[in-house]
Amino acid sequence: MWKPRSGVNHATINRVEFGAKLTEKQGLKLAETLEVGYQWLMTGDVEKRYYPADQKLIDWLWRHPDVRAELWGKMVEDDPGLS
Repeated sequence: MWKPRSGVNHATINRVEFGAKLTEKQGLKLAETLEVGYQWLMTGDVEKRYYPADQKLIDWLWRHPDVRAELWGKMVEDDPGLS
């Protein structure tokens, strides 16, 4: 039997089109499959449309400590209360 890549079946997606809500797990799977931001998918927040798979970004930053340190420095410059 055919299974959607996201693991979210067609019946569920059809119900969402008519106003039902996805569970967090379903939303995360669907956002990752569609390569869109979870917050955009769940809330429609347009600013978060192009932030796919936040966990992938976090994992990447952990593998690149130099970039992580640079990013943290810029964040602290922007918001000194972080340090």
